[in-house]
Amino acid sequence: NWSRLHDIPIGPGRGEAPGSLLNYALGITNVDPIRFDLFFERFLNVQDSIFPDISIDFCQERRDEVFKHVRKIYGSDKAVPVITFTRRSFPWAVRETGAMMNIDLAVIESIANMKPFDKIPFASDNTLEDVLEINPDIREMIDSDRVLRQMLWSAWHLRGLIRRSSVHEAVIALANRSTDEAVPLCRNQADEPLSQWDEQSLNKLRIPCFVFLGLKNLTMNRKIAELAESKGKDVPDLDLLPLDDAATLAVFDRADTKGVYNFESRGISDLLSQSAPNSFEDIAALYALYRPGQSESDMVDEFIARKHGKTTIQYLHPLLEPVLRETYGIIVYKEQLMRTGRVLAGYSLEEANMLQNGLVQRHGSDMTSLEESFMLGCMGNSVDRGTAGRVFDLMEGLAAHSFSKAHAVAYSMISFQTAYLKAHFPDEFMAAYEAIFNRA
Repeated sequence: NWSRLHDIPIGPGRGEAPGSLLNYALGITNVDPIRFDLFFERFLNVQDSIFPDISIDFCQERRDEVFKHVRKIYGSDKAVPVITFTRRSFPWAVRETGAMMNIDLAVIESIANMKPFDKIPFASDNTLEDVLEINPDIREMIDSDRVLRQMLWSAWHLRGLIRRSSVHEAVIALANRSTDEAVPLCRNQADEPLSQWDEQSLNKLRIPCFVFLGLKNLTMNRKIAELAESKGKDVPDLDLLPLDDAATLAVFDRADTKGVYNFESRGISDLLSQSAPNSFEDIAALYALYRPGQSESDMVDEFIARKHGKTTIQYLHPLLEPVLRETYGIIVYKEQLMRTGRVLAGYSLEEANMLQNGLVQRHGSDMTSLEESFMLGCMGNSVDRGTAGRVFDLMEGLAAHSFSKAHAVAYSMISFQTAYLKAHFPDEFMAAYEAIFNRA
């Protein structure tokens, strides 16, 4: 609210925070979770052990003002910056270990860049032996060279360890008492208190973290409004735009989206041309679908075909029609997985969120338990076993490609606001775009 009073542009929210009605009522987010069928349980589930952070976008040029205000209001002892750690990737550990063992640089680089070493996550259940089975060339190399074998073994145990620490430029932790009573502190270079626990650790301890991010597109929107108002034009409150504005929807329909947040790339522009969106719901769904996981499936093509009536929209059960109508019968969002569990199996929203999480994570033994529970719930709700089984198979197949509706709606609102300004203030739009993104 302080930011709005001081004309600092704020985004409508990001991540799962827009799913909270309380966040919306307090003005932290600007997405109506009731209208868009979003769930608080996606934001905060009592059965989760991790407390969520709240991420908010601000005008990039004025974000630091918000940081200073928060620390002034809450006190520097209760609002502290948060440390962040850079961890060793496996290729980096190979380079460090090889250099310490005086191994030839060309040999180090050839091994560090070999597959699958370049894709190994910090946390993995695989052993080094498992990884070596994937690449027989590396196996042959180290079997004949004891020094290389020792290097790889040492590097494997170094992966994921901390290389260095720094101050997270966007995160601030808030406590209801002096933070030195809640978390270990150190001093940053400015001699200010700094949490020695990173954001993930603080979340596990249920200490709230706010992430204040700078977004150039919000800066651009502010610049457009300033240019228009300097010419005597009236610019409406972008947070109150009608989401059925015909001129704005036409921008997306004709894929005229240069300068429109998240819809500038050639790939998503082609997707707009093929789909011809004519509602805000279409725009949000296309944003959610334009992801590597979704594009590798048939979801995008099927979405377009159903939208244009080339494929019949079918629902496996009549109760699913209101759940999937806006996405033409396709499960696009995680919230739709939850709603499916609720309407067919009678789950509470907490249980529905656990169903969604289980479907996405796909652990073998857990999947059997999930399916049995879902089937029992459906049959207790007069849904026959055959239909319940087909619905579960559908959810299982699409869960990995599903996306957060809360985030899709929130970020599509920024896109819609930018497109609105482009449609109604084209000269000011291009002037601001060039000034913000194409500075010499």
